[in-house]
Amino acid sequence: MKRFRKVDYTDLMMRKNLILLAIILTVFSKGFSQDADQTLEHLQILSVNISEETNTVNATVLAPKIGNAKFTHQTAKFTEQIGGEVYPMSFYNFEEVGAQNQEIYSILFVLDWSGSMRTEDRLIKAKRAIFNTIQSITLPPGSKFYLTAFHDDIFSNVEVNKSNIEAQLARYPVPLPGQGKGTDLYRAVIRKTEQLQDFKGNKIILLLSDGENDLQLNSFYRENNVTPPTQEDVFNTILKEDSTHNIAFYPIGLGSGADTTFLKKLPDLTKNTKDRYIYSNNPDDLLNIFLSVIAQYSVTYRVQLIPSPEVQTFKGENRRLMLNWVAKGLPSAMIASYDYKGGSFIEPINLGISQSTYTTSFWLIHILIGTLLIGGLLALLMYLVPWLKKREFKSKYVIPYVPEKNKIRRDPITQDAFEEGDNVVVKCKQMTSLATWEALGHCPNYPNCMEFADPCNGSGGEDMQGNFFSQQGVFRVLNWLWFGATGGFAAWVLYAIMQMINIEGLYQSAFNLFNGERIRASLLELRGGESFLKNIPEMVDQTLIGLFLGACLIIAIAWVEERGHSRKFSFWRVFVRGILGVLISFIVFFTGYIFQYLVLDNPFLAGIVIWAVFGVAFGAILSINSTVELKKGIFGGVISSLVCYLIYFGLSAIAPDDVLAKLISFIVLGGVLGALIVTVLSNLEDFELIYLSPKEYTGMKKPISKWLKKGMEIYIGRSSKCYVFVKWEDEYVDDRHAKLVYQGGSVHIIPLFETMVNGVIVPENQKTALQGDDIIQLGRYSISRMQYKEKRS
Repeated sequence: MKRFRKVDYTDLMMRKNLILLAIILTVFSKGFSQDADQTLEHLQILSVNISEETNTVNATVLAPKIGNAKFTHQTAKFTEQIGGEVYPMSFYNFEEVGAQNQEIYSILFVLDWSGSMRTEDRLIKAKRAIFNTIQSITLPPGSKFYLTAFHDDIFSNVEVNKSNIEAQLARYPVPLPGQGKGTDLYRAVIRKTEQLQDFKGNKIILLLSDGENDLQLNSFYRENNVTPPTQEDVFNTILKEDSTHNIAFYPIGLGSGADTTFLKKLPDLTKNTKDRYIYSNNPDDLLNIFLSVIAQYSVTYRVQLIPSPEVQTFKGENRRLMLNWVAKGLPSAMIASYDYKGGSFIEPINLGISQSTYTTSFWLIHILIGTLLIGGLLALLMYLVPWLKKREFKSKYVIPYVPEKNKIRRDPITQDAFEEGDNVVVKCKQMTSLATWEALGHCPNYPNCMEFADPCNGSGGEDMQGNFFSQQGVFRVLNWLWFGATGGFAAWVLYAIMQMINIEGLYQSAFNLFNGERIRASLLELRGGESFLKNIPEMVDQTLIGLFLGACLIIAIAWVEERGHSRKFSFWRVFVRGILGVLISFIVFFTGYIFQYLVLDNPFLAGIVIWAVFGVAFGAILSINSTVELKKGIFGGVISSLVCYLIYFGLSAIAPDDVLAKLISFIVLGGVLGALIVTVLSNLEDFELIYLSPKEYTGMKKPISKWLKKGMEIYIGRSSKCYVFVKWEDEYVDDRHAKLVYQGGSVHIIPLFETMVNGVIVPENQKTALQGDDIIQLGRYSISRMQYKEKRS
């Protein structure tokens, strides 16, 4: 018969509990104690701001009290790292803040101890952050730290300090898998808020939670026959306690599972203006969060620093402020760093120039300088360029006449025989004296020679006919260049006016907008959100500058594009495009600044994106009710904007960031943009008409691709409603004399009245296909001639 041994179940349970306790202690000691020993005290740069009033970089530093070690301007060394290079910084001012603070603070850490805090070692890192915070912070006399925790149960408040914090944190080990509890969040907030009345002085709660109110596994309410509290119960409790006590609530949502909507509401219920909701998806950020919050109520150091002269201009680049503290009493050197940035490439912050420099007379002098530059550019383009073109013409086409055997050559106008050594022009088939050519401005036979039996190629036409604003020949590109430069200067004038008037109200409105509780909390959740909030004035400045620049350039280019037509000039078309330019420029540069700080923190690449988007908008607006096709306008706008951006970026990089450099950069930007876009659009045009006569319009170009490809009929005539408007006196041209259509991949002319193509009258009301370089004349006696050009491959 087999015997069975009696089992001692009590002993077995004790062994299991001991094993479980050993596992818990092992996990805890591995996750907390070893790391805590490595970072007992923490040197921290809490914040960095750029001050244009003092021309300094201002930093707030939290330095722990360690033995007799002194944190002074002699023991602390600040440097700045920019793009791999390190630059020294000098002290402007150094002061201790909070040492004389007579306020008393009671700061309570409320720690979520639910099972979800096991994820990503959240509980381990949260306890480590609390431990290091208390080791690093020095509170004013009489102020105290407290610690508590909650899951399904709510634990008592315990006073903690540097000597007992490790032991108190050990009461909250990491839950083992399957043994974690829920999150009785609402009851915990109510209980801890009510218990604040037992604390002295100003009451501050740092509530850390990674989940929502979860009562599924909670037996408390069932066993005690109690109704679970609601959000309204929580809110009413906070409002009641805040009415009699000074409460500051700092809810910290950890991870995507946190009840952000509920936690964000808690700071809104208190009268305190400092408290706020803080979100982090990374538990490694908790130490910085705790330190930055509590530093407002502790002893810190305020340091004003002067950057090295070569890096005193901030253009949105990433910078790292580095602190190295070496003092007697420290076991080893302590270091800290802080990443920050300021300004943008459009509106930099220059700490090398005193704000007192920018007086009203200073700006007026620079406006005068800009006016002289624009006037000088106009004179240069009107007189110097034609003079250079004439010199080039003479060097290429004017030669001394050499007599030919048995042949006498005569000037086609004066009929004087050429003598040896006379200056003659040999640009086309007809030899002409230089005096005659200069008097006419072109070959005597032009443009009739293009309709001869042995036609000329039209090279005898002079591309410098007319005055500067006629946009004939090369003057077209020069007009767009000058009007673009004028638009850039107009934008700079508006910028100067902005600097002369007080726009503090605008800065304050923007500051209030982005520092509203919800927007501020949302921004602080994003990378770069803190830097963005610190640079609100620069955002306003860049938005206004971008608006001025975009709007003025669009208006200037729309104006010159409208002037280039033979149709009647329309202020309405320019006005509509100008209004759209203002709206689009505001949207592009406002969102662009946000994009630079919150999405792509590389200022150069961010500028590429911003100006590419601006180019799309620029080209689209330019195509409205104009000859410019939408796709080609966008393509030309993007190419031109990017090239101009690169030029502007290069100029701002090599030139000192002063007002004169910005003025020149704006003018260059506008001029290059105008010249580029007209060149790109001209090269993209498929069909166009070039006016040959009358003389005052010779060389002007009329793009016709856009409307023909849309299936529209283009009328030629004396009516102002005609797209090709004959606005000069020509009694042989009717109101609607002929029309052009696009069919079967070819352009056809349909004469409504007598019309000639290459000197031959074509049938009226019938389609006649046009070939490249065909000469159209509106009747045998008409002075209105134009050449059809095909530029497509």
